[in-house]
Amino acid sequence: MVTVSDSSNAPTDEGYIASIVVPAHNEEERGFATLDLLKRLSGEFRCLVVIVCNGCRDRTVELARTVPNARVQETQVASKSNALNAGDDLAGDVFPRIYLDADVDTSPESLLELVNALRDDQPRAVGPNVRHETRAAPWLVRAYFEAMDTIPFLIQLRMHHLEGRGLYGVNLAGRKKFDRFPPIRADDAFFDRVFDAEEKLTVESAVVRVPVPRTLGAFLRGQTRTAIGTWELNDWMDEHHPERIVVSPYQAHPRLSLRRRILHYHETSGLITSWHPHTIYITGAYFFVEAISRTNAAARRAARSSVGWR
Repeated sequence: MVTVSDSSNAPTDEGYIASIVVPAHNEEERGFATLDLLKRLSGEFRCLVVIVCNGCRDRTVELARTVPNARVQETQVASKSNALNAGDDLAGDVFPRIYLDADVDTSPESLLELVNALRDDQPRAVGPNVRHETRAAPWLVRAYFEAMDTIPFLIQLRMHHLEGRGLYGVNLAGRKKFDRFPPIRADDAFFDRVFDAEEKLTVESAVVRVPVPRTLGAFLRGQTRTAIGTWELNDWMDEHHPERIVVSPYQAHPRLSLRRRILHYHETSGLITSWHPHTIYITGAYFFVEAISRTNAAARRAARSSVGWR
């Protein structure tokens, strides 16, 4: 069953400066971090806000409908890709378009920076700088994300790809490069691979803060889902767009063994530039997490275990 409500009094899509598509799934417990932001965007900043509540068993729909002028759709299936496609349909021809996860923290100013960067006739995809909120996280989680901010090949990886930020945007010309989001978990990685390197931009003045799990178990489960999602994406790309299976010299194919990936990283951008004990420690933490998550993902795939997108 699908229900749609539109609290907007505007009969057309005219007058909006951008559209914001938000897939929302059981956000009440997490506090629906973007709710106040969406209220400001739909009001004073004249953005078309579209919220697709998918598979919710809490008050997410009720909270979403407190956003003035928002278009809110409720579906019974918990599927982020379906929610994104439904959001695209509801947003219509309002571009630039921003895709925003409901649990990240950013500002209207950062979103407007992304919108302004998308005012181009050529295909353009953008993302913000990402800051991971790790203060309440276990030591291994903190070390993992410190590695992402310190190790050269991981910095290069972030520079060249838009995934993992919970926030990305596209202009009309860019959105014409693909039809629908495929039925896979890694929507942001799919979006990233659609675009050539020169079409993607990290907007330095835009910042998003992404929460990380507060327990090691939750973090490893999330990393396992990410690894499974990457495999799913590669299977889909192998079938539909094999020419784009690897889009950057900094992205090793995820089916490579861990040893071959380490060699690949070292050859392309240098594994580390300092042999300080702390650098070695965070590098080891990163590869330990990668190894655990890839092993767990392989086991789940072999057992054909279901893994939700949360």
